[in-house]
Amino acid sequence: MFKVYFLALLSFLLIGSTRAALADAKRDCEKLSGDAAIHACDQAIRQYPHDAVSYANRGVEYRNKGDLDRAIADFTKAIEIDPKFAAAYNNRGIANGMRGESDRAIRDFDQAIKINPNYVEALYSRGLTYHNKGLLDRAIQDYDEAIKLDPNYIRAISNRGNAYFAKGQVDRAIQDFDLAIKLDPNYRDALNNRGRAYIDQGQYDRAIQDFDQVLKLDPKDAEAIKNRAMAIAKKNN
Repeated sequence: MFKVYFLALLSFLLIGSTRAALADAKRDCEKLSGDAAIHACDQAIRQYPHDAVSYANRGVEYRNKGDLDRAIADFTKAIEIDPKFAAAYNNRGIANGMRGESDRAIRDFDQAIKINPNYVEALYSRGLTYHNKGLLDRAIQDYDEAIKLDPNYIRAISNRGNAYFAKGQVDRAIQDFDLAIKLDPNYRDALNNRGRAYIDQGQYDRAIQDFDQVLKLDPKDAEAIKNRAMAIAKKNN
């Protein structure tokens, strides 16, 4: 009778430790980064091969390492397990965009937004992809939607300014750069871009001020060095 009880207790302990190990692996897969996260995700997937989240988290880590084929394979597997997994579509779209496959990327963002119409990151990512394709009006539409949902979404605001600048609407672009800088006075992208817009308007002193601010933040910012040199040259004819 004692042996039966001991075996039952041992079985309970093993099940409990397995569950704890699985929980630890899934937690580490989500919380860690780099190779440590990939290792934890591997463990979680071996123990629970239908865990879409662990596949998606591993895909993010592979994408961060530049291993886009593995990243896309993991996002695809996550979608096969859970066809309503909007984040997996968004992340696969980003990976496809990094691989230069913008049409595939847009299809993934479309699906993510179809599943969740208020998915701010997917709207922004699709806008950026349209932007890179030169479809500026469609890009601005997506940036607008993202900013409506999150008025402090600084990347969308700054990139909307870039889209207006590319359309030749320099005053409108500066409004967005101003807003982005108001939200974060140290946002270098917006400072650099506003400086470029000031050069376009012939406001060289204001441009130089923006590039000076960027170089205070990062003295090695090559874009700011180049742009400031351009502004100084134009100012001095």
